[in-house]
Amino acid sequence: MFKGKKKKATAPVIDGASISEAADEKKKKVKKTKKTPKAKKEKAVRSDKPSKRSKKSKSVKNEGPGSSLSFKNWKIGTKIIVAFILVLIAVIYIVLRGYTLISSIKDDDIPLIQSQMQLNQIVKDMNSTQKDFLLVDSKNPQFFKDDTNNDDFTLNSTPRTIQFYALLEQANKKFEIMLGTDLVKRNLSIKDKIKDVQRNLDDYNYYFDQMHFNTQLKGFGDAGLIGDTTKLKNDLKSKLIVFSSDQAVQKMLSEVDSAYVNYLYTMDIQYFNQIKGVFTTLNQKVIQSDKPDSFKDGYSEMNSEFITSFEALIALNDKIGKTDSEGIYGDMNAALNRVLVSSEELNQLFEEKIMGQISSMVTSVAIIVGIMLVIVIIFAIIISRIISQPVKNLNVMLKDISEGEGDLTKMLEVKTKEELGLLATLFNNFVTKIRDVVIKVKSSVTTLTTYTEEIYGAIEQANDSIENMNIEVQAMVDGLQNNASVVQETTASIQELSSSAAMIAKEAHAVANDSTEVLEASKQGAQKLNHVVKSIEQVKESSESMANVISTLKLSSQEIVGIVSIINAIAEQTSLLALNASIEAARAGEHGRGFSVVAEEVRKLAEQSKGSAFEINGIIKQISKDIDGANETMITEQTYVTESVKQVYETNMSFTQILELIQAIDDKLNTISDGATQQSEISDDMAKAIDELSDIMQTNATSAERIGESVEMQVATFEEIGASISELKTMAQILETETNRFKVD
Repeated sequence: MFKGKKKKATAPVIDGASISEAADEKKKKVKKTKKTPKAKKEKAVRSDKPSKRSKKSKSVKNEGPGSSLSFKNWKIGTKIIVAFILVLIAVIYIVLRGYTLISSIKDDDIPLIQSQMQLNQIVKDMNSTQKDFLLVDSKNPQFFKDDTNNDDFTLNSTPRTIQFYALLEQANKKFEIMLGTDLVKRNLSIKDKIKDVQRNLDDYNYYFDQMHFNTQLKGFGDAGLIGDTTKLKNDLKSKLIVFSSDQAVQKMLSEVDSAYVNYLYTMDIQYFNQIKGVFTTLNQKVIQSDKPDSFKDGYSEMNSEFITSFEALIALNDKIGKTDSEGIYGDMNAALNRVLVSSEELNQLFEEKIMGQISSMVTSVAIIVGIMLVIVIIFAIIISRIISQPVKNLNVMLKDISEGEGDLTKMLEVKTKEELGLLATLFNNFVTKIRDVVIKVKSSVTTLTTYTEEIYGAIEQANDSIENMNIEVQAMVDGLQNNASVVQETTASIQELSSSAAMIAKEAHAVANDSTEVLEASKQGAQKLNHVVKSIEQVKESSESMANVISTLKLSSQEIVGIVSIINAIAEQTSLLALNASIEAARAGEHGRGFSVVAEEVRKLAEQSKGSAFEINGIIKQISKDIDGANETMITEQTYVTESVKQVYETNMSFTQILELIQAIDDKLNTISDGATQQSEISDDMAKAIDELSDIMQTNATSAERIGESVEMQVATFEEIGASISELKTMAQILETETNRFKVD
């Protein structure tokens, strides 16, 4: 703990100027008269030849930097800003071109495409509405309700027709939007195609109007041409009612109705021919009948009107079209197909024009971006060369210097006035200052080395003397510490003995007190045990008395059983006598009736007595049974009481022996307690004396420790000084070696 340990001093990092100043300070302290060599006069030597270790270094020329307006004299920040501005101009141009393209697409192309898509959807909705019209309105009586009393034929409207014309109006608005876009205005082909779609849609609307008109003209039910034809058919049937008794005529009229209905559903001409054939037969039937000529002429006229109306209905159906490829229906579907085809062609034309426009714009932007990238790359190469060449020259000189044998007489060539030119100038100034420092350091290293050797020798001698002193003090401290340790251990042992004695005395007193209490408790237990013995004897006497009482009670119950048997016999005899009396009273007749009543009452009383005796007998038997159980219990209890009395007597004898032993233990414990108290007092006196001796020994050891610490600190101080001087000497030698590697003249 107190032995000196050598500490290794770390070499501080210092420069040449600080070493020279430290050497001058040492000279003043030791009052040496040696003079520091003067630094040689600095000469600005510039060599045109490369050094031996740096053959790649260029010769240094002192040429002018040139005009400040030339590009190479621009500041690096200015050059970078110019390059950034060029890139920014290119980016702005690209952004503007992209914005123009996006604006054109947003304001022109997208509305055009949306209108075209919406137009396609409108055409599909018109087609769906037209089909709904043919499926719903052509067979809807509500559609024809306004035609019954309408002399001037006008088209009726339905939700389907209203929706169709509303969709047509929306389509025309979409045409106006598309024709108003710049793309359509610039391209006549697109404009012509849009007008072509519009014309086809107008044709589709025209055929729908024709379908609407002819469908309403055709009618349904009681309206239109169908209504007129149906009315004429019904009039003919009414006219021929006169032939109601003729089964053949009625059958032919039924065939006419069936064929007429089938035609309305199928529009097949064969049903019309069937009707004409039937009416030919009917006409012959009417002509050959005996009806008046006025009837025949009226029938013939009505028949002609019906056939004419039917033929007009057939012609109208042919005009409308029976299938989706015939008549107006076929023309309307053809117009719709032309709309869809021209709309698809318009979509393709839109796609070609828009994609061509986008492709052209993207190509132009790509060309411009490529040109700008080439310009930026060329400009970046030029700037990098302008910046990197001076830096390379600087790196060559720095590498030469960093390798430790640099030529400090060389300077960088300054050609520009920008940051790199300023950096070269500042670097030349820095090299000049380093050369001055190296010259001063080299002149101070020799003196520093001599001084450090002398100081190191003196410190070694002083350190040896103090080390011997430290060893002797350490031996003395160890002895004192050993003595103090022994005394402390003795003190601890005596204190432990004193504590044990005190604890033994305390425990002995406690045990003595406990034994006294146990003795008193045992005496009280013995007294209580005597009371228990007396109580058990009383219980024994009581149980014996109880057993006698139960025996007496058992005998009494047996006597009661005998008495009950006698009563039962008397009751049976009385019942028998009452029966005999009743028999005799019955023999006596009317005179013995009262006696018979008495005999009956006596018999009942005998029966009651017998029943009561039987119940008493049962109760007495149960009592006897209970008395027997109680008697057995009392016998068992007497046995237990006798055994308890015996055990209590034995326990009382054991308590007497325990009392005698506890009394003896109590006397011995009192003797032990007194001895332990005396031992504790003696141990306390010994512990106090040993404590005083330990304090004295500890004080001496502390003083010796302080002396050892002082010597230790002195040894450590001299060792640190010696280590520092040794390191300083080593540093001086290293510094001398390193400075000799630089060329300064």
